[in-house]
Amino acid sequence: MKACGGMVMVNENLDPGSAAPAGTGPAAQELATNVIFIVPDGFGDVAAEAYELYKGSDPVWKSGFQAHVRTASASSAVTDSAAAATAYATGVKTNNGSVAVDTEGNALVSILSLAHDAGKSTGIVTTDVVTGATPAAFAASEDDRDDTAEIAQDYIDRDELTVILGGGREDFRADPDRDGMTTLREAEAAGFDYVTTADQLAASESERVLGLFNFGPVGLPVGNRSSEPTLAEMTDAALDRLDADEDGFFLVIEAAGTDTWGHANDAASVMRAAAEYENAMQVALDYAASNPGTLVVTVADHETGGMRLDPDGDRTPAAFRPYEAPYVEMFYEAMEAVADLGFSLSPRSIIRAVRDTIFDLTGGLVRLERDEILSILDASSVEEAVLELGSFLNARGGVEYTTTGHTGADVSLHAFGPGADLLEGSVDNTEVGHWLAAAMGLSFPEEQVADGALLASGMIPVMGDPWADSLM
Repeated sequence: MKACGGMVMVNENLDPGSAAPAGTGPAAQELATNVIFIVPDGFGDVAAEAYELYKGSDPVWKSGFQAHVRTASASSAVTDSAAAATAYATGVKTNNGSVAVDTEGNALVSILSLAHDAGKSTGIVTTDVVTGATPAAFAASEDDRDDTAEIAQDYIDRDELTVILGGGREDFRADPDRDGMTTLREAEAAGFDYVTTADQLAASESERVLGLFNFGPVGLPVGNRSSEPTLAEMTDAALDRLDADEDGFFLVIEAAGTDTWGHANDAASVMRAAAEYENAMQVALDYAASNPGTLVVTVADHETGGMRLDPDGDRTPAAFRPYEAPYVEMFYEAMEAVADLGFSLSPRSIIRAVRDTIFDLTGGLVRLERDEILSILDASSVEEAVLELGSFLNARGGVEYTTTGHTGADVSLHAFGPGADLLEGSVDNTEVGHWLAAAMGLSFPEEQVADGALLASGMIPVMGDPWADSLM
């Protein structure tokens, strides 16, 4: 798709009414039976470039580049995850903080609901709490993304999901509809097998599964909770169940750590979280290779941290490979080492304790300078001290951050499978939702399409779904 002079233009290589370039034959016009939509939260293009240097080879998504996506919400040039996911899920812009409602608070139909109504199975998988903004926009509707107990109740009341995997046990222990049953009990009554560990997930034979592996996000700190499944393992478990539906499925997968650690300005942990995201995507691509009717799409919702990359000699993200812990853990371990000095406390011993701790936790790579250590110790708060430590560690990898929040940068979309080539150029985040629907031969309600027609290239009126009219 191309933006031109304030109007949204369909790829000129497409015949009207066709889902494929002219002259490519029936096989190219195949609709997607299955869609796997992967969101590496906050993972901007600079972080992706850094990860390529960290890994030392091309990531699995690179060959599937299709488009640049503009990320603004209805209320701000800098979106949050709730508004960004709503654009992807419904094709409509909303205000920051809202999930799957329009700017007036009216509930919107999501692509996951469209898929369910078409007879497909559906699922959400995340390393965040399952009621977090990204999955919520696909399977719930709430004015406030922080109403997480109500979001959990929406999941069960709508009865659309086959698979729910991630963190967030507390939200399912509430009774927001005040009927005397917790949401968890209602889920079990609806046929969900409730599991809380990786082993239980692997052993479950239920068609429907609710896996809540932590009260908070899964896998934080990265890789330190052996009873929790990895994102790749959750993805595999979800696909194993959804594959049973001959009508196909729609699966949302969120890699949340890339955003969490971006907010913390912890580049090394962003790289580890990106590796977990890539592992999950490889599972999805392997599945697609055996099931040709599967469209795999990956796109961040926004960029987090304003990462800048300036590699110089040995100062590249590859330097992060030996780092053994998030920066915040490194700081606390250094402070414990200082506390352990007891009566031996002196300026020199403090500096040595901090230096030796960080040296060990960076795999013997980083020996902080005296001035750097003093700067960390002189910080006005723990948060500032961790950010100060992080700035010195990031510099060893040629990385710096400009903010602890989100930015308005475009993000790249990569796609593989039927319909992948129908999106190109610079597109608005709302257009992604319409394209995903069209790839499955579905379309949003006409009134919702009109509500969502404020595409970033110009506020144009749309009668009917432009994707369905042009591509199906």
